Amino acid sequence: MQCYLLLPFLMIALFRTNHTLVWLLLLVLLSVVIRWQITVAHPEVYTTPFIDYLSNIRDPAEYMRLLYESTPARFGSFVIGLMWAHLEPSANKWSINATTANALWVLCFGTAVATLFFPSYVADAYYYQVFNETVNQAVIVFHRTIFALSMLGVVLLVRAKPNSGIMKYFRLSLSVSFWRPFSRLAFPAYLFHFPFIAIAWLLVIRNTQIETIAIPTLFMSVIAMIITSLLVLWFSLPLHYKIEKPGIAWGKRIGDRWLPNKPAD
Repeated sequence: MQCYLLLPFLMIALFRTNHTLVWLLLLVLLSVVIRWQITVAHPEVYTTPFIDYLSNIRDPAEYMRLLYESTPARFGSFVIGLMWAHLEPSANKWSINATTANALWVLCFGTAVATLFFPSYVADAYYYQVFNETVNQAVIVFHRTIFALSMLGVVLLVRAKPNSGIMKYFRLSLSVSFWRPFSRLAFPAYLFHFPFIAIAWLLVIRNTQIETIAIPTLFMSVIAMIITSLLVLWFSLPLHYKIEKPGIAWGKRIGDRWLPNKPAD
């Protein structure tokens, strides 16, 4: 939420420069440096296997406070989202051949998927069997930024070559009307999904004694996901139409009045 409070001032500053992309890249680099400095100042966050926080062997609050709840440690991915907004309108004019674009897309998509495995959430994972503090530090510092940059490449390459190879089928799969409500409600769903996850799992497991709950099956996880999605949609619809949509329109009017005719880089 602090990122969104800072956003208007950041946008005004960016609109006053002719080197928007350069400044955005510098902000991403700054966020990485900040995360690195936090780990240097608090080595316990990378010398401790992440699974120890999840298992309450160590208090997870120390990790959350330093690297999850801290705006300076988290704004890099937010800035990469601004990079997407800045580059997307011109991506379809990029001079890149289809073969190269497809290869880069597979690389970006594969990298994004790979980052989802770090840090590992499985106690007996190979990552912990050969646990290396230096590698863990690098993972903690870079994995969010690498994931966000990979996703940026995925969406921009689809925009650049929408009818080429694998990117065509990716675009078509996400163009199905089924996804539209979820895309429209993404922000309220992001803000309020957690309590509905708890409700969904309570309905599926029917047990509040955490220590007695066995590892859930894949079927149970799918049912919980469906229940969560339906509850989030039900709750988010009025928020979207009564608050978010009018707010977006109001914000656009303010933006057009304050920042007209921004020249391209």
